[in-house]
Amino acid sequence: MADRAVGRIAEAAARVPGTGRTTGVVGGVLGRNYPEVSCTVAGRRVRVRVEVAALWPHPAPEVAARVRTSVRSALVDLADMVVDDVTVLVADYLDEAVTVRRVS
Repeated sequence: MADRAVGRIAEAAARVPGTGRTTGVVGGVLGRNYPEVSCTVAGRRVRVRVEVAALWPHPAPEVAARVRTSVRSALVDLADMVVDDVTVLVADYLDEAVTVRRVS
């Protein structure tokens, strides 16, 4: 399976409760987009690194554990991969109220 496809599966799986999608001005245009995923694929084996933004006040260790479990499960179930490692970094915290964007 291509690295890009594996990365897309991991990115979708990393969107768990307690995580936000972007930081910065204008929905991440001038900031960072989360989750950010990089992966190394060798045959059916994969190593994944995921950076996420947690929503305040969710504890970083709990958010990281949920992301790790979700990404590992998705890659095993959807891509039939052997997951050697999923490293999760909570790179930022977002105020939950800021992540909700309304258009009037």
